[in-house]
Amino acid sequence: MFASIKNKLLLLVVTFFCAGAFTIGIYSDFLMRRYLQASQQERIQTTVLFLSEEVDVFFSHKAELMSRILSGHEIEVFNVKAQPLMLQEYFSNFAEQFQAISLLGADGAELVRVHGRDISYDLRNFSETPLFKEAVSRRGELVVAPVEIDPGTELPTVKMMISHYSYFGDKLINVLYTEAPIEEISGLISRARISANGFASLVDKRGIILSHPRDSEILTKISAGSDTRSQDLLAAALALRSGRGRATLFGTDAFVGYAGLEKFGYSVLVIYPYIDFMKAPQALRANLLLCSLLLLVIGFLVTSLLGRYITLPLLELTAFSREIAKGDFSRRLKVRAQDETGELTQAFNKMVEDLRTVTVSRDDLEKEVEKRKQVEAILRQQEEYLKTIFDSVRTGILIVDYESHVIIDANSTLVEMAGVPKDRIIGSICHKFVCPAEEGKCPVSDLGGTVDNSERVFIRASGERIPVIKTVVSIILNGRKVLVENLSDISALKRAEAELKEAYNQLKATQAQLAQSSKMASLGLLAGGVAHEINNPLSGVLNNVQLVKMLATQQQDFRMEDFKKILDVIEESAERCKRIIRSLLDFSHASKGTFERVSLNEAVEKVAVLISREFQLEGITIQKALQPDLPLVMGEPQLLQQFIFDIFSNARWAILQKAAKEGGTITIETVDNPRENTVRLSITDTGIGMDEETINKIFDPFFTTKEVGQGTGLGLSIVYNIIKAHNGSIEVNSAKGAGTTFIVKMPAVHA
Repeated sequence: MFASIKNKLLLLVVTFFCAGAFTIGIYSDFLMRRYLQASQQERIQTTVLFLSEEVDVFFSHKAELMSRILSGHEIEVFNVKAQPLMLQEYFSNFAEQFQAISLLGADGAELVRVHGRDISYDLRNFSETPLFKEAVSRRGELVVAPVEIDPGTELPTVKMMISHYSYFGDKLINVLYTEAPIEEISGLISRARISANGFASLVDKRGIILSHPRDSEILTKISAGSDTRSQDLLAAALALRSGRGRATLFGTDAFVGYAGLEKFGYSVLVIYPYIDFMKAPQALRANLLLCSLLLLVIGFLVTSLLGRYITLPLLELTAFSREIAKGDFSRRLKVRAQDETGELTQAFNKMVEDLRTVTVSRDDLEKEVEKRKQVEAILRQQEEYLKTIFDSVRTGILIVDYESHVIIDANSTLVEMAGVPKDRIIGSICHKFVCPAEEGKCPVSDLGGTVDNSERVFIRASGERIPVIKTVVSIILNGRKVLVENLSDISALKRAEAELKEAYNQLKATQAQLAQSSKMASLGLLAGGVAHEINNPLSGVLNNVQLVKMLATQQQDFRMEDFKKILDVIEESAERCKRIIRSLLDFSHASKGTFERVSLNEAVEKVAVLISREFQLEGITIQKALQPDLPLVMGEPQLLQQFIFDIFSNARWAILQKAAKEGGTITIETVDNPRENTVRLSITDTGIGMDEETINKIFDPFFTTKEVGQGTGLGLSIVYNIIKAHNGSIEVNSAKGAGTTFIVKMPAVHA
């Protein structure tokens, strides 16, 4: 039955297609299951992390809002006996965020309680509650109590506390207690879309369900399957850890992702039912079965066509061979196709022609064959020797026809660089495969140029362009003019260069971040003084406005001259506030990295506006001797203000270390030095001074003489880098107990 080639070919192709379809089906089903499981678990983990971040953001927002309430002016001036209604109005502004707000004293007793927008006189004492004790111990952090049913609203409610300590952190001032419905958190969880039957849930560490699609499940205890896997996963979730796995929760076999919020005692669960997961593999099996049947039909048709175009020429060649064996050299076969069978037919025709026209004796033929074998053996040895050397060179070598640009040969290194088999390289056009040159514009053969150890681009089969060092020479090979191209891959060198550049840019970015962080820390130290400095003119504005309002209300006559004086006082106070705020904004802005013409006197004045009040309260006097018409310098305004501020801060610390009660003096002077074409700025303090060993180290990063917690050791290091970036210099003159002088010189810019 299968004696003919056609039938054998049919059997082979059908068997191949059946085996291939079966193998592909089984393997695809396996890959699909593994891929879906991995992708769905990844999706689950991403979703649960997103939801946990949403819950964390919710509580962070509440904590920030509660801290803002505690820092309000109404809290600072609050009087329990005289002003409870003032706090009622203040707290009612936050009724949309909290359903109840209470201000507690340091002893835990409620001072004022506002429920919604109404004040409550049923005050309680929280001093013995775990929530109050934890809030006192965790200074300034939000503390959350387990969810309970609110007696008034009969809804699940989350209770929160945050403590407020003095500026130095040594005295508890008060505690803020708030209540919010758990529905705010449940709303975040319920919006998640998992699958047709999937859902997200929120539980606390006791296992109480706080969010669930079925309201009947809320405030009940979560249940898990009796198997060890489910019990272990639930235990991990209630231990506020993060992970994923397959388990039976809420009576559903599902893939489960969980993430714990340890700070608040909650865990977010994402449930993806296994029945939803299996829908895609089942659809895949049906599609694979249909594809297998289609492949069988295609295989049968392909086999029939192959049998027709392959077996017919072979049958004709068989009959032709029999006639040649009988001595008939007159017939020729018709070439039916330009393929392997056509070439075989042509070979048969040529063989018959040679047999007809040439008669060679057997002895001469054997001698000729033996001679040719010996020559071929020698040529093979030489060819193998040269081929070994050719392929052992660790740079890519390409031999290209000079005229047609067809690739003739390539060594093993170039094949690796190209990323394709050698047979795909041989016969290809150079500029269409590995060279980016356009047709007719070859640098050597078309344009008459040379390529000698120059950096060029080599194109891989994938389209990737890699840098190479290229040399091209023209030679005659076997009577044929060719180009020998030598290419050395320098990708590793380029990557190292790029990594060094990236590391340099990261270093510059880190330095800028350190400078900005130092500036923000400095602003924190100034906050109290700046607040008092702004409060004084604002009080003047408020008092004058109230005076005008009172006179208008009492309908008393007053002269326009008096009214103008009041307006002048208001304008002067507002301008003073404006100057302080503008200086504060200029100082706080991050460096733009661009230099411009800047006045050092102006930079000094802006810093002085910010620090004068704080220094005055500490008994420190600032004396300024600023030269008028001082030449400008090229610099970045924010960076110049920062280095002046950092030197002032060090001078303040040195004075307070020497005489905290008596205070001291800081003298700042600017002078033009035409001989050196520089502007000189000196800052002198009457502080504790430094010895020679300390002076030699003060500009080293992280070196500090301050106690732990009082300094990072980065201030003067940043000062040094800022001045060097402005092509300036800094000197230090100091002696132990005799104060310190910093002298900064910067190039002057004349109009």
